[in-house]
Amino acid sequence: MLGDIDALIAEGHGVDLKVKEGVFLLGRQLLVKLFEVARAMLVEETKRTGKTVERTSEVTFKTLLGPVEVACTIERPDRESARCGSISGIVGGRYSDGAERTMADFGIESSFRDAADRFEEHYGCRPRETTVRKRTEAYPEAAEAYLERRHQNARDVLGKSPREQGKTADEMLVQADGCHITVRGMDDGLGGTPASRGS
Repeated sequence: MLGDIDALIAEGHGVDLKVKEGVFLLGRQLLVKLFEVARAMLVEETKRTGKTVERTSEVTFKTLLGPVEVACTIERPDRESARCGSISGIVGGRYSDGAERTMADFGIESSFRDAADRFEEHYGCRPRETTVRKRTEAYPEAAEAYLERRHQNARDVLGKSPREQGKTADEMLVQADGCHITVRGMDDGLGGTPASRGS
């Protein structure tokens, strides 16, 4: 690209897309190299512990930089059992945390079909619509579980709930814009009274 300055000048306002393509290619190559180094370290660790590497197979792991082939070593400590030693969290056909988060972000904003189309447009591989739906629905559930844990931790530290202590407000004004969060009463456990929702 830098070798032909006339083409660069003619490209003008579209040059950022060319740079983005280059950055994605470099990023994928770096990712592949990191996985190769991690695999080599796993093989060395396997040999050092006295196990034998039987074979290596490759699985496709889908990332924000596109699908990447990752080697999975099959180790056999004895003839009775075998296990797949691989980099933590990498399973063939699955998506990286960043890819799942992006799917959820797209899925929140539009239909799951449109979200899958947008993901493909930006990241080069198209997830199934059901995959986008599952990832989109998983994030609010995880957020609610996190909030429930925080709420429980506060109850454990403070003891009684504010309502049980007689410390409650007559009214609470809140504002939310375009969110999808289950709303419950301030003192609730799992069976609290739903708070009123304004429009």
